Amino acid sequence: MPVRKINKILPFTLISFFLAIFVWYLAKQGAQTVGMSFFVPLVFQNLPPSMRITSDVPAGVNVAGRITRRYSNNFNPSSLQAVVDLKDAHSGTFQYTLTSDNIAVPEDISITQITPFQVDLFIEEIVEKDLVVRPRYHGQIKDEHILQKIEVSPSIVKVQGPNTKLESVNSIFTKEINLQDLDRTANIVVQLDLPDRNIRLVDSEEIFVAHVVIIGFPIRKRFDGISIHLVNQTYVALTNPKKFNLYLEGPEELLNELDSSQLYGSIDMSKYAPGSHRVHPEPILPKGVSLLQQWPKVSLWVKPQKLSVEELESQSKPSSDVLEKENNNQSTPLISN
Repeated sequence: MPVRKINKILPFTLISFFLAIFVWYLAKQGAQTVGMSFFVPLVFQNLPPSMRITSDVPAGVNVAGRITRRYSNNFNPSSLQAVVDLKDAHSGTFQYTLTSDNIAVPEDISITQITPFQVDLFIEEIVEKDLVVRPRYHGQIKDEHILQKIEVSPSIVKVQGPNTKLESVNSIFTKEINLQDLDRTANIVVQLDLPDRNIRLVDSEEIFVAHVVIIGFPIRKRFDGISIHLVNQTYVALTNPKKFNLYLEGPEELLNELDSSQLYGSIDMSKYAPGSHRVHPEPILPKGVSLLQQWPKVSLWVKPQKLSVEELESQSKPSSDVLEKENNNQSTPLISN
């Protein structure tokens, strides 16, 4: 080949040679692997609904591996998970070994290590049970007042949890109710203090209210001019006197709101035949009020003359519902605890 022609193609030959070397170098560099480590969350799938993992398990595992250099810059491990399939699980303690099969990674990644590579699982059967709700409280109510009772509504709650946790449990407490300086009956919204993190309410929307009954120290008070009502009457009858007096004991706020017109005494006429009798009318009192004394004794004359049909139909007895007052007649505010 003439020298002139060789000199003409030589530059192109050299350029092609160096380009080939450069491409080979890049390919070699891209095929090289680099080590990396990353954290992936541990996920349990297909656990039967009647089972629950009650042991402490790690939130995830550390994975080490090698990846080709060409993919290392674009690799994002945040989408990866270590998945454990528990579709065949049953109650008991198990040691599960993690392998690369549990972690779905691109083909260009080779997993070399998983830490920890074993996970201890304690799986239990889940049951439901009804528990009695009991109040727990702290704080001192105001002086000269008495805590009469605390009732929680609903008083029974259905919970769900591991059989080993619930088999010996029959009741559940509320979180502490603050009674500090409380001086009247109140309804307080409360939460339950679940005894174990694996125990849950079946109805999570349930609202619990503690009805806290506060009464003042009892006082004594006299009421004069109490009306007498004859009940179950079939004969004409008269009383003398027509009114009587009461000496009562009860919560201060209740007695101070009562007056004689709200009280009455009854005589059951079915117990008395025609004739003359000396009786004590039976006082009809509000709940929480007790009788200390009543006077005078009433003279009752029952005539041997039956009431007419019109008189029988006109008989009426005051409703005791009017007298069924709460231990305080004030409204009971709803308080969030």
